[in-house]
Amino acid sequence: MTDTSHTSSIGIFEEKFGQLADAIQDMLFVIDKDDRVIFTNAIAAAPFGKKPKDMIGLPRSSLFSKEQSDVQKRTIDEVFRTGKPQNAELTVSFNGKTMWLNTWLAPLKNEQGETVSVLGISRDITAQKETETALRASEANYRAIFDSANDAIFIHDPQNGRILDVNQKMCEMYGYTHDEALATDIGVMSEGTPSYSQPEATEYVRKALQSGPQLFEWRAKDKSGRLFWVEVNLKKAVLGESERVVAIVRDITERKKIEEKLQESEERYKMLVETSPNAVTLTDLSGNITFASAQTFQLHGYRDSDELIGKNSFDLIAPQDRERARNNLRLALDNGSIDDVSYTLVRKDGSQFPGELSAALIRDREGKPKAFIANVRDVTKRLQREQAYIRLSKAVESSTEVIFITDVDGIITYINPQFTVLYGYTKEEIVGKVTPRVIKSGLLSKEQYKEFWDKLLRKQSVADEIVNKTKEGKLVQVDRSINPILDEKGNSIGFVAIQHDITERKKQESESKKRLDEIEKLNQVMVGRELKMVQMKEELERLRGKTQTRDTTSDNPDTP
Repeated sequence: MTDTSHTSSIGIFEEKFGQLADAIQDMLFVIDKDDRVIFTNAIAAAPFGKKPKDMIGLPRSSLFSKEQSDVQKRTIDEVFRTGKPQNAELTVSFNGKTMWLNTWLAPLKNEQGETVSVLGISRDITAQKETETALRASEANYRAIFDSANDAIFIHDPQNGRILDVNQKMCEMYGYTHDEALATDIGVMSEGTPSYSQPEATEYVRKALQSGPQLFEWRAKDKSGRLFWVEVNLKKAVLGESERVVAIVRDITERKKIEEKLQESEERYKMLVETSPNAVTLTDLSGNITFASAQTFQLHGYRDSDELIGKNSFDLIAPQDRERARNNLRLALDNGSIDDVSYTLVRKDGSQFPGELSAALIRDREGKPKAFIANVRDVTKRLQREQAYIRLSKAVESSTEVIFITDVDGIITYINPQFTVLYGYTKEEIVGKVTPRVIKSGLLSKEQYKEFWDKLLRKQSVADEIVNKTKEGKLVQVDRSINPILDEKGNSIGFVAIQHDITERKKQESESKKRLDEIEKLNQVMVGRELKMVQMKEELERLRGKTQTRDTTSDNPDTP
């Protein structure tokens, strides 16, 4: 065949069939008069492990065994000789596998009406041939295969839908004997309500005959009246020499339960997402947003989720953190998740706020990465509380007052450095191990001790002065205040004690009192002396007065 005729043949084919070549689901090929391949589609080239372009120019006979090639050639030659289409069912071997092909061969003619090449369309009918072989087997073998199926099988008369045969699995599934099933119509074995009754079943049979196989879910009913879900696959078949409709029925009750549970799970998940105080976002593997909860668009200042869908999630992160966010996304892809990563986030108006993000990788049924789900929270208030706590902690740590905290059982959970300064115990010796009894002096009576705890347990504060004992056994006096620590519900979760060492002050007060007592005594002595002096003076005055009186009397001549 000349190059011109070769090109002409390809041109004719491409002109008439080129648009169909990539869409057709059968093997399509063209053979020229030199018995060479001048065109194939991908499906025809695939069994040979080649691409269509690699098939061009190959001798057809090089692709098959001599016996198969000769049979094919006789049919192809007949098309070239008569100029008429031919149809044949042939077996071919590909890589050691034998297939049955139904091949339709048609002439491709030039403008002069001469057949210049042959178009072939082959359809794999191996499964059909195997079915026909099985059907041609003995009735005993047929029944054994029929009854060993794991699904219920019905054979229907396509004209009226009457049940002609059922297998053993059908009898087990529906609770009928073989003869009872043949005497019953499909309507009795159905729920009987609209959508699941005899008329709908008949319509499915009609569609199977006219439009091809039908696959649908159905509400079935067994002999006892129990309703259950089944999946029905209806198809037309030739059994023996008769056209029939075969129904393969599978009990999907458990699958339906799983689907219902899955639906419930999805609804619960949706409720959790929508009610979560955190922002929940779904993205593709590139970070493009595919779902955003109400908290997400509210957190970032958007009107609704429509404004966020399709937007890249990195746009919600401050520019200075985006590169780190991309690196973390790659880590999530490799490790499956990232937890509690801090970022500066961005609102729609451009304002920024601190956030914390956790993300997990979602995989498809085959285990391939599919998407990311991210959980984001605004941590502004938490950071403010942490800063306040840090300031308070620094103040407590640097305080000159003794501060310690206990749980509700009295076990010390915290001491500040001043505790160690005053009492000599370190954190390692005290925290989580002992109660304040370790510094108890023993000078407090049992009644006073009980009254002290009764007040605390009534959530009252205690303020007083007490004598405690240091690690070395030294007694120290402290001015203390103890307050209960309450949770949000008002329950006591511990106690905080603040103590001030007043040992020196008390010593000074004692010394001052002693001096005052001495001064008082001295004063009393001095006062006593003064009083005696006054009394003596008065006595002298009195005596002096008597003396003067006697002198006056003796000088008077009239005195007797």
